[in-house]
Parts: sequence; C-alpha cells; structure tokens
Amino acid sequence: MEFESVDEHIREIARKNLELLDSNPSAALMEIEALEAVGFEIYREGDETENDDPSDDPPPLIDEETDDECVQRENTFADNIDEIIANSTPESLNPYILKPQLSYHFHDMVRKAITEFFKDTTMRHNVMGYSSGNMRMHGIFRSKDNIIYEVHCAYGNIRCYYMTKGEMSDYYYNHESEMPEFEDPEVLKTLCPTFTD
Repeated sequence: MEFESVDEHIREIARKNLELLDSNPSAALMEIEALEAVGFEIYREGDETENDDPSDDPPPLIDEETDDECVQRENTFADNIDEIIANSTPESLNPYILKPQLSYHFHDMVRKAITEFFKDTTMRHNVMGYSSGNMRMHGIFRSKDNIIYEVHCAYGNIRCYYMTKGEMSDYYYNHESEMPEFEDPEVLKTLCPTFTD
C-alpha cells in the first residue's frame, strides 16, 4: 500500500492498532490501565469540558525559536557536517558499502526533498526521510566545495557518504523525468571506477 504522506501512513498504523484493540476489549482495558499507571493521560469520552481555559495548558517543552536562532542552528549543523567531511578520507565516504537504506514508503518525500534541494542552490541540507524505525535520519547535504553527500544521523552519530547518480535514480524510479541533473563526484571515478563507468 502506498501513502500520499507520512501523516497518512501514521494514521493507517493507528487505525490498525485501534482495530486490534477493539477485537479484544479486555486487553485494551489492561493496556489503558498500564499506561495510566505510569502517568499517561488517556482521553476518555466525556472528559472534555466546554470552557477549557488556555491558561491551564502546560508550557511548551521547548521555547519557540526566533528566525535568527533557527538560521544559527542550521548554520551550526552545516558547519559540523563540513568539519566531519574535512576530517574524513575519501574511502570513509565511499557510498558503495553496506549501509542503511531509506524506507521505501519515504520515496515520495525523498523526491520532493531532493528536487527542492537542487532548485535552491543556497540550501545546504534537507531531510530526505528515515529508516531504522524512524530512528535514522537520511539527509542530502551540499558541502562548501559543492559536492553532494548523503548524511545519516542516528544514535548520536553522523555518517556521510558521497551521493551517487545510481542512488538518486533509485529514488526517482518511475519518475525519471523529475530527476534533477546530477553526475557522480569526480573522486568516485578514482575511488570506485567499477561503479562509475
């Protein structure tokens, strides 16, 4: 089943979980009681009040960023990736190794992210999607020397790999006409001549 968006996919998972719980009410009640026992607030029909006072809402977990703070955070992230790449050997950036792949249901999101990234040449990075149960972020990154990388962020680690035309072609399978112009980085022709000829 293909989904129009990540939200649609999440709603479908929630719907299936509710169907499962509806089929076994006693298991559902035990699950609710277990969640309430550890502090989760479970909405029950009739809990709503007509005159909810917004001042009763808890404060946000984090302060909202100003535009300047957001830009600063984005620039810091890009600088950190540039530093990781500068301290890496071409061999450690080799994309032709066993590595996590983007989950297939994100490919629509990936195409949109890559297309947006190539249209805006000032954009340094963009999130393409996720894998490993959404615990690994896959991003596309433009280094200061204008080489394009795939970046993985997971479990406190960041790994960078050269982006390849072959990998991009996989994301644009059956959508080839939408694929941006892209050629493998020159370094790959020396590093991996078998794959780039």
